[in-house]
Amino acid sequence: MKILFCYESLGIHPIPFYLSKSLKKLGHHVINCGPGKNQDIITSQTEDIENILKKSGPVNLIFLEESSFIPKNLENCSIPKAIHFVDSHLHFDIWHKELAKTFDFVFFAQKKYVQKMKGEKSKNVFYLPWACDPHIHKNLNLKRNYNIGFVGTFNNLHNPKRTIVFAILKKMFKAKIAQTTCGKDLAKIYSSTKIGINISTGSDLNPRTFEIMASGALLITDPQDNMNSFFENKKHLVIYNHLFEVPLLIKQYLKNEQERLKIAKRGQKEVRTKHTYDLRAKRLMADIIIPNKHKVSGPDDLYALAKTYFFLYHRQTTISYFKKFLYKKKGLSLKKVRALIFLSIATISPPFFYRLSIFFLRRYLRIIH
Repeated sequence: MKILFCYESLGIHPIPFYLSKSLKKLGHHVINCGPGKNQDIITSQTEDIENILKKSGPVNLIFLEESSFIPKNLENCSIPKAIHFVDSHLHFDIWHKELAKTFDFVFFAQKKYVQKMKGEKSKNVFYLPWACDPHIHKNLNLKRNYNIGFVGTFNNLHNPKRTIVFAILKKMFKAKIAQTTCGKDLAKIYSSTKIGINISTGSDLNPRTFEIMASGALLITDPQDNMNSFFENKKHLVIYNHLFEVPLLIKQYLKNEQERLKIAKRGQKEVRTKHTYDLRAKRLMADIIIPNKHKVSGPDDLYALAKTYFFLYHRQTTISYFKKFLYKKKGLSLKKVRALIFLSIATISPPFFYRLSIFFLRRYLRIIH
């Protein structure tokens, strides 16, 4: 199958790269496209899908990995489309839920949103969790000079407790902490630490879970969505229920090296044999059955895309899509009223107030849902 794989590439080995590589190993012809580095086709943030297809040639499937890159005019494209949502704890009720209905196949990295989406009477909704790449995320046999390690973002808005906890932990233990590290550099950090700490956002099963374990470090983590289906506490990893337990558990397993190494080794074996991107790629393609008829686009798809572009800060594309929606949508409805509000904000607000409006609208939409 020839697949147009769309994502924004911000690093040398962004996470979608691993899934794309695994699809190629299965024998599929994969063309990576999007803004950023190391793409087969480099695009703008809202490149027209027709311009991309002129460069790629005919494809059987358009696959989008969630990012701020969504090609324009997808609604007019007759090629089957799939999307993988990964940050639904932030966006599900804001734009994921509506955008999902414009795709033929929808995948979520967190299982709870699969059930929520099916509750919206959507078909072809599947679970595609994170994983590890054993060729990248592995024990590099470095000296483990650091007591604890962590790679991830520190955002005081979305996860203030993470910032606070690591500020305390850095004073208590020798720590190696980074934010934008990926690929082999990420593996070096976890391979040089004895314990990897995980504080998730929204209790989502995140990539860090698999990457830490694959490196051979002991994972100490909060309970996450569907984690118990994959791993057993104190066999493959160690789960804490309250943040005040974290320093105590770190001290316990630093002192008890034999038990720490035993759990870490079992966890590493589990992820490297059962939770790899190669296995996820097989699961993905097993769930995708190309339909004889493509989903027909309507005005509501224009609204969903316009709202998505609005919250992704693509201002001019937002304005264009809301205008098209208002022109095509007949009659008066609550959706048209909302569209007029969104359009007004995008059209007349200075940049600062536009972003401020998005900030408050995000909170409002979460409250009402």
